[in-house]
Amino acid sequence: MGREKVLITVKTYPTLSRKHGELVCTAGVREDGSWVRLYPIPFRLLDYKDRYQKFDWIETRLVRNTKDPRPETFHLADTTDIQQVGRMETVDNWRERRDLMLKKAKVYDRLEPLIDAAHANQLSLAVFKPTKILDFVWESDDREWDQSKVDAMRSNADQAELFAGDTWRQTFKLMPKLPFKFSYRFEDADGKQSEMQVLDWETGQLFWNCRRAADGDERVALTKVREKYMDQFLKTDLHFFLGTTKEFHSWATNPFLIIGVFPIPHEITGELFNSGDLLSSKGARILRVDLETINAELVRYLARHPEKMHSLQPRKFEELVAELFRDQGYEVELTRFSKDGGFDIRVVRKSAVGLGLTLIECKRYSQGNPVGVELVRGLHSVVETANATSGLLVTTSYFTKGARALQDTYKHRLDLADFERLQGMLKSYKGQLL
Repeated sequence: MGREKVLITVKTYPTLSRKHGELVCTAGVREDGSWVRLYPIPFRLLDYKDRYQKFDWIETRLVRNTKDPRPETFHLADTTDIQQVGRMETVDNWRERRDLMLKKAKVYDRLEPLIDAAHANQLSLAVFKPTKILDFVWESDDREWDQSKVDAMRSNADQAELFAGDTWRQTFKLMPKLPFKFSYRFEDADGKQSEMQVLDWETGQLFWNCRRAADGDERVALTKVREKYMDQFLKTDLHFFLGTTKEFHSWATNPFLIIGVFPIPHEITGELFNSGDLLSSKGARILRVDLETINAELVRYLARHPEKMHSLQPRKFEELVAELFRDQGYEVELTRFSKDGGFDIRVVRKSAVGLGLTLIECKRYSQGNPVGVELVRGLHSVVETANATSGLLVTTSYFTKGARALQDTYKHRLDLADFERLQGMLKSYKGQLL
């Protein structure tokens, strides 16, 4: 049995199985653009080293899943045998991802041939390009997992297929169940309008992050999720990764769901900028609409290589910090780069007691160059003058004892984030497990 190389492109929000416990639908493509579904995979029970992110290359031994009629479905010959062998980044305006996902893999723009192929059991996974996005909506769902499934999962000891023991069943903490179902309404090339549920892991994680940042206000969180999936993603060349469920694959009127969202930047002709000058003034204006997507990839890279933060341009470091707070559901505004008013970022947070304004000053210092008391004192003065709620000083270095002592004096108005704390923020970005 040979090993296969797969680029992971899909990870859905976990569902609960009576037999297998918490499952994540995982799918990807081979180097020739053909699709593979890895099912079942109890993702959060894998060894830490075997967890993978979207757009990681993995190598493993695959076995056709004969219990699942969908033609692309395989299971792992050994769940402990997953080797991460690389990652497909977004350099050169996502060139590698564009070549594989939009050129080697077949892209559909009509639903009818997809549905016909699913009913004929010819495919169950595909890249799809909506012609027009009409809306992004949600509806309420059960707030707790089906207790009968939880009980069955915890009591079922028949795990010979996946695990050697069943002790985990009594102690494993389930992911919280999403209390909403999110969907896109869109139109295809035939003018056919559809509403399709979005199962992407990142959608669910964004909701939880935004709810936490809004002190539990779900209306605010839902608005933030919609801003991401409508206002921001519609500025990209948005594609969907579609997949069918085993239950409805061969007979439902439309068996497909959106199992992944692919907000790739629009392809821009080479004469506008070169790959070594993406932050030129001309290029920055072009890429501004895609800044958050670019930063999302930058964060994932820096989570693996935090020392690279010291190589960022100061403005790029400010954009990175802004993205980390935006991901948590805050309203974020960067000041103009050339204007130094004592802070770089305005962060607004809504809570039950009103709006809170935090002013953030960013210092991209080398590791051996600490931030001293003068900068902390200066930020405190700016916070007082602006009548802000609080201030935060963020650095890629560390703080002197004097700086920390002064911060402790104003601990309800000032906070400090050093290199170590920044690493934690990078690792928790979009709920990724790094």
